Amino acid sequence: AFTVTLAALSSDIVRLFSPARNGNAFSVSFVGASGRTYALEYKKALSDPSWIPLASKAGSAGLMTLTDFPVSDKQRFYRVSAK
Repeated sequence: AFTVTLAALSSDIVRLFSPARNGNAFSVSFVGASGRTYALEYKKALSDPSWIPLASKAGSAGLMTLTDFPVSDKQRFYRVSAK
């Protein structure tokens, strides 16, 4: 079993869809926008001082997906940042 906790950034809210863990992979989808860069970040505990960057992708209009593979921890907290 696993728990998914999603966090939104203060001014750049990214609406996340279909967070899922399949085996050793976690993925989340969202609607992107051209001219932005999106990054999947995680923490092992919310009390950790920093988010750890994983995958990043140049934005495009429409549905986008970011994936973390392999996931070795039993618990991670994810967010998608937009710049």
